[in-house]
Amino acid sequence: MSDKQNLVKAALTSAMAVGLVTVSSAALAGKPGMEKCMGISKAGKNDCGTSQHACAGMAKTDSMAEEWLYVPEGTCEKIPGGKIKAKK
Repeated sequence: MSDKQNLVKAALTSAMAVGLVTVSSAALAGKPGMEKCMGISKAGKNDCGTSQHACAGMAKTDSMAEEWLYVPEGTCEKIPGGKIKAKK
């Protein structure tokens, strides 16, 4: 793939991630077929607490490594910067 194609692919993937952020996380929480994806949430759009705070929607900046969102399984690895949160 050319650099231009890679750039377009990354831009489309990022746009998809932003779209997923706007989906109601409460409706998706813990449902089968969803996974926790770290490092992609926008400020104030995270789905749950971390070691820094206790609630959803409290991320202070974009793309913090510990903040996560629920996304459809198989999506996280396609989003630049996304890492699957290990299950306990």
